[in-house]
Amino acid sequence: MIHTILHFVLLIKLCVSFDNVRLSQSRKSPCFSSLSSSAEAYEKTGITRELQWDPVSKPIPLRKEIDLLESGVLVQRGEFCSLHGDRLQEVEDECQYLGMTLPQALLIRRQVMVSKVVRSSWKLRDEQKFGYVLRRFQEQGCSLLELAKDIDQPPVSILRAVVAERVKVEYPDMLDRDRKFIVKSIISEKDPDNVAKFLTDYELSELQTAKEYDMVGYSENTETPVLWEEALYAYLDEQKINYISEQTLRDAEMKITPDCLILDDCYINGHLIRWVDVKSFYGSGLRESQHFKKSLKKQIGKYETEFGESGAVVFKHGFSTKLRSQNPSTLFLDAGPLLGDMEFKGEANL
Repeated sequence: MIHTILHFVLLIKLCVSFDNVRLSQSRKSPCFSSLSSSAEAYEKTGITRELQWDPVSKPIPLRKEIDLLESGVLVQRGEFCSLHGDRLQEVEDECQYLGMTLPQALLIRRQVMVSKVVRSSWKLRDEQKFGYVLRRFQEQGCSLLELAKDIDQPPVSILRAVVAERVKVEYPDMLDRDRKFIVKSIISEKDPDNVAKFLTDYELSELQTAKEYDMVGYSENTETPVLWEEALYAYLDEQKINYISEQTLRDAEMKITPDCLILDDCYINGHLIRWVDVKSFYGSGLRESQHFKKSLKKQIGKYETEFGESGAVVFKHGFSTKLRSQNPSTLFLDAGPLLGDMEFKGEANL
């Protein structure tokens, strides 16, 4: 009963915003939206579509990922920056030897670094360890980059923890979310007053330097995932597939929102697909990428529970055979035909 009510609420909300419901030319135009057309949009159309998604490369065996990680060129203590020069060449040479691409290796590197930081984030919460960090930074003048190597944590994350402690002391009765907002405004340097209040000129300089050497604790790049979604939409439009975009599902206040919900009985490589999610990274099967693997499995589970059917995940840079075997109900795809809808630029520093 509750599920039926939720569907009815969704149908009403979809009447208001139809901008991101993509219908083929044979369908009624969205401008004539009404309750019936909204229901038509959310429920399946009954139209059968068959797509052939040709891969650009084969999935990567787990053994190759392990060999790459064990070569020692990917992750080094205290290093959280993009790679350049000789370090980048080291990784590229190992990729050529193993038959992998450089973007795949750099994305594995990012996932491994993030998982490492998640596992060891206690270092910035433990009273004794954090006390050591504070003394080294505030009293002994140790740089953030030196501290990053010392405790193997991202330099911006270190300063974020220091600032959070100062804000907590200054505003002990403030709500936690409000204190976090202040910390965020300082780290992003978007609030000059708070920056001046909580950081010295030297510490501000340290923050700016840390940002240049930290792709894990601080990142501003959000353009590529959005472009990647648009590449999927362009392909589906070209194939005249009826679907609802993620934004429309969000506008309808749906809590579970894949990048697109397929409205047709759409078969991709023989698999019936109800939803599609695109990932602008490589799907690693390494144990060291556990943080990402758990997140993906949880996300897939939510989609299948909500929509009652399986779907597809498109990995821009391919995926591991291990990751695919751990999610047998889901169709894993690489960039395939989307390569023609998107030009990849500036990916040497993924």
